[in-house]
Amino acid sequence: MTTMLTEKHSLILKIMNSKVVYIVTTYKCSACKCMEYILKEIQKDNPTFTITTTDFNEVPEWIKNNITLTDFPTVVFVENDVVKYHFTGTLSRKKVVKIINDINF
Repeated sequence: MTTMLTEKHSLILKIMNSKVVYIVTTYKCSACKCMEYILKEIQKDNPTFTITTTDFNEVPEWIKNNITLTDFPTVVFVENDVVKYHFTGTLSRKKVVKIINDINF
């Protein structure tokens, strides 16, 4: 499931699913779309998390307070309202799967 995020939707997602991958993006960011595709492919094999794509202007404050947005895409792994890991840029499917396994996501 991929959605654009607002503060209200953030609360709903937290209730529905304790594992959320936020893809922080900008308008027409081709690297962001590539990262979203890679994460959707990974999600097919690991449907235990929700993917949420959000514009950098709409990132929830609690995430902004935990990470510094320096470039896009920024991918943030959140479990039970805790930022477990984040990275900036586009990584290969293999590297993202390794991250997911390493952080027990």
